[in-house]
Amino acid sequence: MNLVILLWRRVLRIDLFAFVAMGCLAIVGIFFIYSAGRHGAQAGLYAKQIGWAGFGLLVFAAAAAADYRRIGQQAL
Repeated sequence: MNLVILLWRRVLRIDLFAFVAMGCLAIVGIFFIYSAGRHGAQAGLYAKQIGWAGFGLLVFAAAAAADYRRIGQQAL
């Protein structure tokens, strides 16, 4: 089977509602950090949080696209 088709099918299996909800929560959290520390010594802390939020979204998408049945078979 073509690798692109296989990857596309895995992407379509991701729960879109959970992915969007996680993204919205990350954005709200970044706004909170930005507003709390924009005038102090921690003015650039929100930029670091943006990087971690992006990394977290990528890990979430990879975990959601993984076939848990195959992982379970290998664990036994």
